[in-house]
Amino acid sequence: MVIAFTPLLQQYGLIAVFFLSLAFNASIFFPLPADIVVFTAGGMFAEIGLFGPLLVAVFAAIAAGIGELTAFGVGRGASVVALRERHKHFERAEDFFNKYGAFGIIFFSFTPLPMDLMGLLAGALFYDVKKFLVAAWVGKLIRCLILAFAGYYGVGAVLSILSL
Repeated sequence: MVIAFTPLLQQYGLIAVFFLSLAFNASIFFPLPADIVVFTAGGMFAEIGLFGPLLVAVFAAIAAGIGELTAFGVGRGASVVALRERHKHFERAEDFFNKYGAFGIIFFSFTPLPMDLMGLLAGALFYDVKKFLVAAWVGKLIRCLILAFAGYYGVGAVLSILSL
């Protein structure tokens, strides 16, 4: 899997990181390996120094936040049906957003929890799109920083072990 997009990262650099992260986070029902891209790119841009993984994380997080708007938009479009039904699960989701708001979105986007579900619900509940985007970006930035620096330090460690 990593080999498939490594040439893109080598040829196009941070632009490839941005568009791969955007595409992988925009998919709703098919989980795609955005984390692998960030980890790999963090290691590939090691020659820049610590600034390399930082740039990778920022580019990937901006794209990931924008990509999450796909689920938000689908949720907004489906809100007509959801509001008509108004069953207990919808009310529980509404309670969650009233209680946790942006912090819940940050938590879901930082962890491996299903962020697409959070986007669908936020859209269906008419959560403010700007707040959603900022919260998704903050959570994705934390996640991407961890992954990019893990790649930065991890790829070097693996290569040194293999050279023994």
